[in-house]
Amino acid sequence: MKVVFGSQRDRAKMIDPALLKPIADELHATLIESNYMDSARSNAAAHLATAKSLGYDKVAPIDILDAEKEIAIPVHNGYHLKNFITGSHLADYDTLVSIVRFKGHNLQRYSGATKNLSICLGRARGACQVPKSRTTTIPLLPKRLPNLWQTP
Repeated sequence: MKVVFGSQRDRAKMIDPALLKPIADELHATLIESNYMDSARSNAAAHLATAKSLGYDKVAPIDILDAEKEIAIPVHNGYHLKNFITGSHLADYDTLVSIVRFKGHNLQRYSGATKNLSICLGRARGACQVPKSRTTTIPLLPKRLPNLWQTP
């Protein structure tokens, strides 16, 4: 399950982890997230500590996708974006369920699942690719993920 853990300052705006537990239990899910540019989520250790402090460790196992290395996913027929950089652990999953909170974004028409499965799925370097591409192209994940991974 792709979730944005947020930070302590965002706590009031985040989805209550207790609401996610029944969904995670039914799906036998792992909560996945990528490191981000703020200090609370800039490296795997700090990010995991933040997730635990917010109670997400009581929902399901947590996997920080880019804890070890990154991979580039080809964006088939991408006009501006030819590949998308994300964490190497994404190759361990064959299904993604996007869990988002309702939040407006300063980029019009760009929020919710679109943001969660593009900018928020990429590691910091990959997240920066999307706005630079001047489009909201989302990498489409193929049926058999591990066969398409390449290490940059």
